[in-house]
Amino acid sequence: MKNNSKNIRSIQPGTKTTIGDKVAMARLNILNMSQTEFAKLVKINPVYISRIEANKIVHPTVFFVAAIAFALDCTVDTLLDDDKFEAWYSEKRDEADRARLSGSSTTIKNH
Repeated sequence: MKNNSKNIRSIQPGTKTTIGDKVAMARLNILNMSQTEFAKLVKINPVYISRIEANKIVHPTVFFVAAIAFALDCTVDTLLDDDKFEAWYSEKRDEADRARLSGSSTTIKNH
């Protein structure tokens, strides 16, 4: 797993968070994975993930959103709804931080 010590994005209250921002935030700050590692996990081309995260593709396919939700162990609705994502992200980020402090890694359920 890649060690990503910086957070490139954060949730700004009252502003719309793109699906690309949400994917990047979850990938880096919860799963602590590179785009390549994440692409392998979700079985999606890393170039597509890169374009989503760069907000070059603002309306990703249903397949993409479903695969990401499945990998993150959340619902599609959570990814699409800013309020639900913010609550989910806050909880998962806290879990990931506690896991890193205790020396264990964030677990991803095997699909």
